[in-house]
Amino acid sequence: MDLSGHTAGSRLTAFAHRPAPVQVSWMGYFATIGLACLDGVLLNVWHAPPGAEHAFVEPILRLPGGRFCYQPVPWMPTELAPPPALVRGFVTFARFNNTAKLNVGVIDLWARILAAVPACSSGAPCSIRTCALR
Repeated sequence: MDLSGHTAGSRLTAFAHRPAPVQVSWMGYFATIGLACLDGVLLNVWHAPPGAEHAFVEPILRLPGGRFCYQPVPWMPTELAPPPALVRGFVTFARFNNTAKLNVGVIDLWARILAAVPACSSGAPCSIRTCALR
């Protein structure tokens, strides 16, 4: 089971040696891994709608409902705080990604998004946060 996809330190080359009788990819990447030696990629209809098969090397194995499983912890708060935008009076745009993916095209897109937000183009407070995941 591949849980890393094309991330740093992945072991994708191990799959070419066929270490297991059934090899699938799940969770770490939402598209084709590009390895014909994989027996499938576990996705859902939102990540791989019908007709998307042409964009995948491996067979799409669609999970019912969703591709993520989630159960809240027992100590989860029953009441949530109001969204920060309501408290602060402005929206904070954020990206959580590897900073190697930050480039001129991304910055240009952010500029166009911010220009399309009336509060940002009127001079009101507007911010972008970059949070690098390692």
